[in-house]
Amino acid sequence: IVSGRVRMLIKHPFFGTLATRLKLVEAEWLPTAAVDGKHFYYNPDFFRTLTPEEIDFVVGHEVFHCVYDHCGEGGRLFDFAEEKRDGKLWNIAADYKVNQACVEAKIGNMPKSALYDRKYYKMYTEEIYSDLIKQKEEQGKDFSNTQTLDEHMFGDQEGQGAGKDGEYDPTGRKAPIKISKEEAKAIKDQMKQAVLQAAQSAGAGNLPGDIKRIIKEMT
Repeated sequence: IVSGRVRMLIKHPFFGTLATRLKLVEAEWLPTAAVDGKHFYYNPDFFRTLTPEEIDFVVGHEVFHCVYDHCGEGGRLFDFAEEKRDGKLWNIAADYKVNQACVEAKIGNMPKSALYDRKYYKMYTEEIYSDLIKQKEEQGKDFSNTQTLDEHMFGDQEGQGAGKDGEYDPTGRKAPIKISKEEAKAIKDQMKQAVLQAAQSAGAGNLPGDIKRIIKEMT
């Protein structure tokens, strides 16, 4: 993973700069990988099954979750109940979005297990989510067995079974580090500044179109 971040710094400086901000945390309780805006959790057994190019893709995948604010309130954690949003489908939509973004940015090689559909090109996560809802409600499509490339831990992890010091970890290893709503907001603000700084360092010519749109919205 460290080598992948170095490769990204060379080939994709914008994403590499953001990737190095995430603290690596070994997590055997986790099937694959996860990110909360501050920590990059990884299962070493999963990463041993990947090629270097696929590791680069997964690193980029986690960075994109941060850039698209899937880890904060933008991930709709705090208003799922209010909006009656389907958390499972939102996670799937988020993965479709970031995988498409990684392909567009030409980051590594996409693992075969990753969710990808060319029809979602240039669509917002919310638009992808709406399409999935339509498939479920109007066409009766079952997404219960659909797996995302990583686990999604949005914003405030308290009350979601996320403990620390192995409290809820069946393997006895480090469980997710709790993040309060206040810290989640601070991480979101820090990531916004990091995105702007990374974009400035990388130069506009080295940014994918979707990232340019995000920068424009931020500024």
